[in-house]
Amino acid sequence: MNYQFRNDAQVALQRAKAEMASGEDHRLRYAALELRIALEALTYDRAQLYAEEIPPSEFHTWQPGKLLKILIEIEPLVNQNSVIRYKKEATSTSQEGDWKTLGHDTVIPMKTVHKHHNALGSMLHMATMKQLLDMKALDAAQTRTKCKAVVADLEAALASNVRANLGNFGIFECLKCGANVRKRLSADRSPIEAVCYGKQSEVGCGAKYTLAVVGDRDFEATPHRSLFSCLTQGCDHEFSVWRSEVQEDASWVCPKCATEIRVRYVVSAVSKPAEVKALE
Repeated sequence: MNYQFRNDAQVALQRAKAEMASGEDHRLRYAALELRIALEALTYDRAQLYAEEIPPSEFHTWQPGKLLKILIEIEPLVNQNSVIRYKKEATSTSQEGDWKTLGHDTVIPMKTVHKHHNALGSMLHMATMKQLLDMKALDAAQTRTKCKAVVADLEAALASNVRANLGNFGIFECLKCGANVRKRLSADRSPIEAVCYGKQSEVGCGAKYTLAVVGDRDFEATPHRSLFSCLTQGCDHEFSVWRSEVQEDASWVCPKCATEIRVRYVVSAVSKPAEVKALE
């Protein structure tokens, strides 16, 4: 997926500014609506950079605040501005070059997005009876001030000339479905869990792995599988099963004797110890 969310955000922002420039207070509601759409589009644009790392079920999330929270769990630095700079390294025949700026990426912090989104949403509804009785209906001057603050943040973010998603990634083929699994490796080299989101269903394959950093940039992916022994008398074959598949009514066929093995949960009463019975 590579939808041009930034274009939508830019168009919505221009429409909002046109509504605000009309000078008619009742059109501020339409400005608020367009600004809300621009915030959402900009958040989706940011999420699109992390599409391979977001659980498929979360693609239904439309609230910017919730979506940004998911992104921060993936990459804590997604909530911060960044500047991309580079320079030529020294070689045996040339000196080190000067730093040059490639571009900047300005983001709207999650707390600010959440605050703006809620404030704009409150402008889109009819004042409650209590608000009208308390003379606290829509304040045009205050509404215009809030809209201007959102416009300023949106313009700063849309002025970014790069979008950064930098990291050390582990990419490998899923042993269960064959899809590529892409996971950001931990900066502190601690083991992390990776889940395959490829193929089979809306929630993905679901196969899990533990990724451990090896050496400077390499890694090992250990599948979450358990070893089972065939229950058929005379067959001692062992085979591995994905732990996520060990649930009631799941079944496997022994590769050696072709016996089907099925999981059943059993609930049974346990006899009370003799000393407990005596006390009763």
